[in-house]
Amino acid sequence: MHGSTPVWVVPPSYLHAQAVRDSGCEVHAGPLVQRSPPNRTARVDSFADILLQLGFADRQALETHVEAWMALIARIRPDRIVLDYAPAAQLAALFLRIASFQITNGFDAPPPECPVFGFSVRGPYIESKNAKAIETLASNLAALKGLSFDKKAKSLAEYFSYPRKIYDCIQEADPYSPRTDGIYVGPLVASIEKSKAQQDPWSDTPLPSKKHKIFAYLRGIPDPSELLAAICACEADVVCVWPDLPDDELIGHCTACVRVFRDPLDMHQAIKIADAVINYGSAATVNKTLLMGKPQLMIPNDMEKIIISQKVAKRGAGIVHNKKIPYREEIMALINSQALLKSAVDISKNYDEEHFLIKRKEFLVELTAGKMKNSIWN
Repeated sequence: MHGSTPVWVVPPSYLHAQAVRDSGCEVHAGPLVQRSPPNRTARVDSFADILLQLGFADRQALETHVEAWMALIARIRPDRIVLDYAPAAQLAALFLRIASFQITNGFDAPPPECPVFGFSVRGPYIESKNAKAIETLASNLAALKGLSFDKKAKSLAEYFSYPRKIYDCIQEADPYSPRTDGIYVGPLVASIEKSKAQQDPWSDTPLPSKKHKIFAYLRGIPDPSELLAAICACEADVVCVWPDLPDDELIGHCTACVRVFRDPLDMHQAIKIADAVINYGSAATVNKTLLMGKPQLMIPNDMEKIIISQKVAKRGAGIVHNKKIPYREEIMALINSQALLKSAVDISKNYDEEHFLIKRKEFLVELTAGKMKNSIWN
């Protein structure tokens, strides 16, 4: 940004990442929290549980971690802070009262009541358990000593509401929408991912073809053989990017109509030409697919992706994979459902490039308001 000096703060393991080196900016390693190993068997029913597992359950460890962030921020002396996902840094910024912005797809910026995810079990027991988790969070924040945490800032609401929210998604894919506490700037990931070959992903499709065109972007699928067999059996022209597909599966299923790649392709072009999309629930892909008005089958593999996928399915613009239903049945429903297509198209009509340009300019105006010397990018 004109007139500013960006400073990156990244996890220590990212200090030598190519993107960081290429930035040419001053870079610092962010403080690491010292905490006990997470309980892998513990239920996670809301974002409150996630924060407790990230060190917010241990008051002393949390205070030490926040103090380390405050010391680092004091050395850098920023005028503005831009956060991705760094809960303790967010808390440090709150203590220091530095204007801060959180870029988020919505999942890690829940409302203060931290609603129960509800994708498996709901009921009085879960609600009671969640209320206790929220109470623990609020109590631990209020108990932090020596951090000049004034009375107004002692509530969990203050913690969650402090950073100005910049949603890099659309409301239809925001897990907690509708809400008005931020700016929806749309997906910020570049439409064309960097790779050695930027070719048209559909250039080798047999022509003429009256088959449905499916674009699939997959990873972390527990049963790749079953899914790939279903894709091959759907009698469609398929372009699939699947970085972690086992070699034997890749060799055994590639045909003239089903082409599987490990490296990124021009995703914008791939989705634009496709009739439908299959993905693993990543926020960027889900949002891009919605903006192009294409129905999607989502196969999420973690909580964040499950919540986002369920939001889209409730809008009628996609299907969340159900383990009790064969993949082939879901794929056929995906490519043949006019209702799914109509819902996806209707959502896409709410947006155009001008809309997001205006929103991103609004963000930049807020970010650069006043004299700006430095920024922290985390």
